[in-house]
This record gives sequence, C-alpha cells and structure tokens, in this order.
Amino acid sequence: MNRSDLISNTMTDNEKSKSERIDDIIEGVMKIAHGDIDHQFEITDNNDKIDALSMGMNMLMDDIKEGHLQKVENERITKLNEELIIAKEKAFESERLKNQFLQNISHEIRTPLNAIIGFSELLPTYFDDKERLIEFTEIINNSSSDLLQIINDILDIAKIESGQVSINWEIVDIKTMLNNIEVFFSQYQKQLNKSHIEFTMNFPCDKITQPIQFDSGKLKQILTNLLSNAFKFTHSGKIEVGCKGLSDTHFTMYVSDTGIGISKELQAQIFDRFIQAEDNYTQKQKGTGLGLSIVKGLIELLGGNIWLESELNKGSTFTFSIPYKFYKPF
Repeated sequence: MNRSDLISNTMTDNEKSKSERIDDIIEGVMKIAHGDIDHQFEITDNNDKIDALSMGMNMLMDDIKEGHLQKVENERITKLNEELIIAKEKAFESERLKNQFLQNISHEIRTPLNAIIGFSELLPTYFDDKERLIEFTEIINNSSSDLLQIINDILDIAKIESGQVSINWEIVDIKTMLNNIEVFFSQYQKQLNKSHIEFTMNFPCDKITQPIQFDSGKLKQILTNLLSNAFKFTHSGKIEVGCKGLSDTHFTMYVSDTGIGISKELQAQIFDRFIQAEDNYTQKQKGTGLGLSIVKGLIELLGGNIWLESELNKGSTFTFSIPYKFYKPF
C-alpha cells in the first residue's frame, strides 16, 4: 500500500468515527425527547467540536435534571402540606365533635341522675301516699333505665373500637326471637305515647325450615337501636321491620319509618360517632348519638354491611345484610 492510500484509509476511518458519534448524539436527543433525563452523552479524548457539543449537552441535561428534581420535590412538599392541612382540619373537627358530645353526654347523664336523686328524696315525705309513691317510683325506674342505656352505649362503642367484642354463634329459634322483639316494642310504643303509629313486622319465617346459627344477641341489639331511632323520630304514619331477602349464607333485613328523614348532606356521615351533635333537632332528643355507630360496628363485626335510603320529611329505611349458618348437628 502506498502512502496516499494509507492517508485515504485513515481519513475514512476518522470520518466514520465522527459520523457514528454524531449518530449517538442524535439517538441521545431522541431518548431525552422520550423522557430519559438521565441520559449522558459520551465524551472522547479527541477534544474536538463533537466533544465540546457532547459536554455542553451534558451540562444542559444536568441543569434540566436538577430542575426536574426540584420540581418533583416541590410537588412532594406541596402534597404533604395539603395532607397535613386535611389531617389538621379532621383533627379539629374530631375534637370539636368530641367536645360537643361531652357536653351532650354530661347533660344526658345529669338529667336522669337529677330525677333519681330528686324523687328519691321525696319518697319519705309521701310514704303514706301510695299513688304518689307509685308515680315517683316509676320515674326513678325510667330514669335509671335511661342512665343505664347511656352507660351501655359508651361501653359498647368503646368495646367495638378496641376489638373486644366477639361473635357468639348459637342455635337460634328466630320466630321466638322476633316475637320477643315485637312484644318489647309494642310496650315501648305505649310508653312513648305513640300508639297511633302503625307498627308492623314482616318476616317470612316459613322460608327457614331448619335450625340456624348466628349471634342473636347482637341482632337484637342492632334491631333495638334501629327501632328506637325510628320511634324517636317518627310522629305519625308507620314503622316497619322485616326481611327483604334470604340466601344460603346471608339474610337481609330492614327498618323503615315515615319519620323526619335525614338530609343528603348528613347521610354520608350519619354512622359516624357523635354525629347527633351536628343536627339541631336530634340534639334535642334523648340519647348519646352513638346508636347508629354501634349498629354499624356490630354489623361489620358480624361480616355484614348496612346502607341507608332517606328523604327529608318523608322517612328513612335502614337495610342491613348479615351472615348466618345452617345448624349441622354432629
């Protein structure tokens, strides 16, 4: 090979090397365009204009990357601040509701206590007046029951939230249980002077042809709380409790009334604790405002769920589904 051929081949190799390096830069730019901000351009030992271009591109990418990281960090800080603001608002709201609840519960406790103490002090004075004694004794008994219910509500919600409530699977005669509930609330209705309200129970018990197992105590507590609310907030019309559906694993029950209803704004939080303090009308009624929280907690503990349909001034229907088992003797 003569000298001119050698020089020609060397130039061709150099030109090819430059061409490949430029192709690498173009490929790198395309990667960056598709979001690869970590890409770095290769710098050789040639110290030529291509290396200068690659170095400048790398410096530019470092600036872009730093700006991107700063943007990501700013977005993270902004999101954290928003979450902190929301958490702070929830904490203030929870504290406000708790304070209102404590004010309400202190009033609820004082009311029956004052009646018990006051009428107990009157007993010696009217000891020979049988009619007065019966009247005062009835007031004391009713106030004691009210006080016991308040204490039970507080203990129940505390046990539910601490996970100290267990499920007691037992063989249940559902007809007897429902008859007992009907008798109890028929008497309860008279005590409230609401005999004008139509109270009906609609249970197709004939569909249950064999013994079943579930926690009857908790079911009675659920129905008692729902029916108590229904009677408390219904002044005319009717109250109905019944069964909507029965599968091999679950039964679906409901309690409906033609009472005051619940506004759409309040429906989303009606099962929250202390929510009674949020409503001016319910705040005037007896009770802790924990009844529906207890109902929801017990139903979820049993593996079921509850939902609400209501229209203000027209009534409400609480529907819940809970599991049961067919009894299988050994």
